[in-house]
Amino acid sequence: IAITSISSEAFQNNDNITSVFIPSSIKKIGSNAFNSCSSLKNVIFEKNSNITTIGENAFAYCNNLNIKSYNNVKYLPSEDNFYFVAIGVQTKTATNYELSPNTQVIADYTFYNTKITTLEIPKSVKNIGKYAFSFSFIETISFEINSKLEIIDSYAFYRSKIKTIEIPSSVTHIEDMSF
Repeated sequence: IAITSISSEAFQNNDNITSVFIPSSIKKIGSNAFNSCSSLKNVIFEKNSNITTIGENAFAYCNNLNIKSYNNVKYLPSEDNFYFVAIGVQTKTATNYELSPNTQVIADYTFYNTKITTLEIPKSVKNIGKYAFSFSFIETISFEINSKLEIIDSYAFYRSKIKTIEIPSSVTHIEDMSF
């Protein structure tokens, strides 16, 4: 039987873990799952990962974590994609951000309370996480042609300044209070 999720706080404050390989069977990583794992350096998602949700602060305070950066956005890699999961930003005061064309997941709280005003979502993105753009200055979201977006999670744009959005036909779920 394959494991499909890592529960909230499952490894929180574990100072012994240095590396984590997330198999493709994992669909969800709960809030604070690896929070404050001070020795954690590497997190790699298996090629063809099925991850859809990375909870709030799942990797917060992992100060030694090897994070990739692309135009002010912080990422965790997969085996074949350096810019697999967007997990946060370098600075919340910037107004311009650009996602890697290889991004597949925008994790919970990625752009929360940032000064971002506009963003194009690459066609590779499948999920926009909870509170991803909440309380941000985002006004306009656009999606690349042939978007693969399936899920706009709860509170994704809650209390943002969103004025314009055209939801792709690929979307199958818009969760509670998304806008």
